[in-house]
Amino acid sequence: MLQDGRVRIQGVERGFKISIIEGFVSVFASALSGSMIIPFFIRLGAGAEELGLYTALTMALVPPSQFLAALILDRWRANRLKLMTFCALAARLKWLLMAAIASGLGGGLKEAMVLNIALLPLENLAGLAWSDLIADLVDPAIRGRAFALRNTILGLASMLGFTTAVAIYSLPYPLGYIYGFALGAVLLVATVPLLYLYGDPIKPSGGASLRLALKAVDWRVTLTDSAAMAAWNSSVSLVGAIWTYHLFNVIGADESWVALLNVAASLTRMVTNVIWGKAYDRFGPKGVVKLAGPWIALIPAAFPHLRSLSGQLGLQVYATFLWTGFSLAAFNYAISVDPAYRHVYIAVYNSIPALASSASSYVGALVYERYGIVAFYISGVARLAALALLMRIISGRGVKYEELNLSANFYRLMFVSRDLVAYAAVEIFYAVKLIYAVFILLFLSWLLFTVYYVALKLIGSFPLKP
Repeated sequence: MLQDGRVRIQGVERGFKISIIEGFVSVFASALSGSMIIPFFIRLGAGAEELGLYTALTMALVPPSQFLAALILDRWRANRLKLMTFCALAARLKWLLMAAIASGLGGGLKEAMVLNIALLPLENLAGLAWSDLIADLVDPAIRGRAFALRNTILGLASMLGFTTAVAIYSLPYPLGYIYGFALGAVLLVATVPLLYLYGDPIKPSGGASLRLALKAVDWRVTLTDSAAMAAWNSSVSLVGAIWTYHLFNVIGADESWVALLNVAASLTRMVTNVIWGKAYDRFGPKGVVKLAGPWIALIPAAFPHLRSLSGQLGLQVYATFLWTGFSLAAFNYAISVDPAYRHVYIAVYNSIPALASSASSYVGALVYERYGIVAFYISGVARLAALALLMRIISGRGVKYEELNLSANFYRLMFVSRDLVAYAAVEIFYAVKLIYAVFILLFLSWLLFTVYYVALKLIGSFPLKP
C-alpha cells in the first residue's frame, strides 16, 4: 500500500508483478519491431494517400472486431486468460512474416499491409481480455500509482529497446528491418508463457446471451464517454497517417531519427509516469485531462516548423510528458466502470472513437495532399474544440481519494516532484532485477539467431546485401 508517500508493490496480485516482467520484455521487443512499421511501409513505396487509407481501414476494423471480441469474451469470460494467451501468440507471430517480407522472400507493400490488418481482430481480442483481466489484479485504491509504477519500469524497457533499435536500423536497408523484426518476433513469442502465468484470481462467469450482456451496460454513460473520446481521437487522427510521412519526406528524417525520438519519449515517460499517477489518484481523470489537454493542442502546429533533429527531440519530450498523463487518465477511467459490464464498455469505448478516427485519418491525408501543412493547423484547432466537449462529459469516476478542485489545490502539484528520487530508488531496485533477466534472455536469443544466420549463410539463402 502507501507508506510515507512511497509506492509499494502491495495490494496487487502476483499476476500483476508477472505482468511487469512480461511487459518489460514485450515492450523491448515492440520497440525493435512495431515502432518501425510505418517507416517500413514508406520504404516499400507507400505515399500519403496509401498511408491514410491503411490507417482508415485499420481504424474501421476496430468496431466490428471489438464487438466480436466482446461477445467472445462475454461467452467464455471464465477462460479469458487462455483467450488472451493464444490470441497474443497468433498475433505476435506476424513479425516473423514481416521479417520474411523485408528479406525479399515474398510479398511487398500490399501483402505487408494486408497482413497487419488481417491480424487486428486477434490483437483486439487479446487486448480486450488483457484490459479486463489486469483490472482485477490491482487494488482499486492504488490503481493509478500501481499502473504508473508499471509504466515507468516499462518505460525503461522501451528506452533500452529504442536505443538498441538505433544501432539495428543504422544498418543498410533492408538488413535493419530483417534483424529488428526477427529479434522482436523471437522475444515477443518467448514472453507468451508469462501471459498465462498472470493467473485469474476471479474467473468471472461467462455464457451470458447478447441480450443480457447489452442489458447490463449503462448506455448513457457508455455512449456519452465514447462520443467525447470520438471527438478527441478524430482531432488527433487528422494527422496520424501523415505524421511520419511528413517527417521522412519533407523534414528529411530516417530510421535513426525515429529511433532517437522514441528513446527520448521513453525516457520522458519513465520519469513522469509516477508524477502523473499520483496526480490521477488525487485529482481524478478530469483534473489530469484539464491539466494536459490544452497544451496537447499546440503540438501539431509546431511540428512542421521544427526541421532539425534537436527541434524534433524537444517537441517529443514536450508531447510525451503531456500524453503520458492524458493516456494514463483515459486508461484508468475506462477500466474503472462496473466489472459486470466492463468488457462491453471497453469494446464500445474503443469502437466508436476508432470509427470516427477512421474517417478523419483519411480526410486528413487528402487535406494534406491538397493543402500541405494546413492539415496540422486544423488538427490543433479541432483538438481544442474536442477538449471542450470532453471536459463537459468526463466525470470523476475512478477517484479513490478525496475529490479536490484542481484550481484550488494546484499548489499541491508543486510538491509531487519531491518524491521523485524516492520513487526512482524503489523502481531501480526492481528494474535491476528485471534487466538482469532480460539481458540473459537477449543473449540466448542473439546466440540462437546467430546460429540460424550462419546456417543460412552457409547454404546461401540469407540476404547479405540490400
